[in-house]
Amino acid sequence: MLSNKTNLILASIIEAWTTSEIDRLLIHLNMQVPAQPNGVTISKSNKVNYILTKLNANGETQKKVMEFLLIRFKQRSSSLSSSDPFSTTPDPRNIEEQFNEEYQTLLTSLHRDGYTVRNLEYTSLLPEELIETDTENELFRLLNKYEFTTEKGHLEQAIENHSLQNWAGANAQFRPFLESLLMSICNKLTAPNRCNNYGEALQWMANTSKVNPVFLSPSLNEVPSQGGSNDKTYVSGLMNRLHPQGPHPGLSDEEDSTFRYHTVIIFARYLLKRLEDRFT
Repeated sequence: MLSNKTNLILASIIEAWTTSEIDRLLIHLNMQVPAQPNGVTISKSNKVNYILTKLNANGETQKKVMEFLLIRFKQRSSSLSSSDPFSTTPDPRNIEEQFNEEYQTLLTSLHRDGYTVRNLEYTSLLPEELIETDTENELFRLLNKYEFTTEKGHLEQAIENHSLQNWAGANAQFRPFLESLLMSICNKLTAPNRCNNYGEALQWMANTSKVNPVFLSPSLNEVPSQGGSNDKTYVSGLMNRLHPQGPHPGLSDEEDSTFRYHTVIIFARYLLKRLEDRFT
């Protein structure tokens, strides 16, 4: 499913359409907006808000809205081409370039959710099993459940920067988000003791004298065994990938920043589900 942020972008696009176009979308969605009291005419804003409610609740609705958006764009492009007596049949690649330029903000948000538009078709970037878990929304649910407000703040800043195509700004939030999350999980598992830093959190959660059974497993190469090398473990490798230029976030493009985002939220959700299962 798409995130609430992507659905808001879609709603703002729809609100700029004419009333008749919105009505055609409602027919395409097989939806009927509830009647207003006293026979008051349903405003365009009310129709869009109704569509937004359905977008946030249903992945199939999201798919149909994206399909309608693409159909509308293709028809509009064809109409503009046919009105020009000197035009030839439009090059599909040029039409896609126009779409990418016009809906750049939407595409950026779609990529973060694991979807894209390729050959003017709405398609997934990630395996369906990862998309269907609705990773981002589930992650925020778990962060709220355990009141991990600092971590939530880092993640929200990462998403905001990614939406603004500030890749370096987004990248700068990923590592502190994970470091802070690991420390908070450790402190919850070892309360009332509190670890002082991220490195100590990794050691404690892999030590049966602190957390039994261990939360991070040396046998799975998540972290090193006591006294072992950290170079070839998963968490260390992930942190190094998030900051390939040392402690600084470094510059990257959309593809690289989106990859970091997907990697981070999938691992973070996995950790928090593991924590939830432990206390169930």
